[in-house]
Amino acid sequence: MLHAVLTVRRSSIAELRAEEHGLCAMNWDEAHPGEPFAIDWELYHQLEDRGAVDVLAAWDGSRMAGYIVTTHYVHPQSGERTACSAGCYVRAGADAGFALRRMLRLAADVARSRSSALVVDDRVNGRLGRLLCREGFRPVSTVYARSL
Repeated sequence: MLHAVLTVRRSSIAELRAEEHGLCAMNWDEAHPGEPFAIDWELYHQLEDRGAVDVLAAWDGSRMAGYIVTTHYVHPQSGERTACSAGCYVRAGADAGFALRRMLRLAADVARSRSSALVVDDRVNGRLGRLLCREGFRPVSTVYARSL
């Protein structure tokens, strides 16, 4: 299969904010239909300044085609270091599977360089979970939520 020329590289919160052109809202609407969308860009900037956030982006020329944002933390009881996805999306019309595989591989490399495990979440029966399994990820827990 011939793929569009996509470049996947590390980015920044500032670049994501300037170039995402609605990708973050589309991601939220798909994952949380009907729930209000309000990104806290200031918090993202603060976390990035502390080294607690990485942004990885796929580019189709000069246009952002997708992104993965990971947050990094150390578990206070075990000391385990984890990079956890806070957002992962590829715009319609882009080769989503190809872009996601490339971004996930870069996210794994970044997590590995920080001696961290990489955790990526998806909603129940989401499309991303199927790709994650093909990329060697395995389900490790179930998350339960309750609206308050």
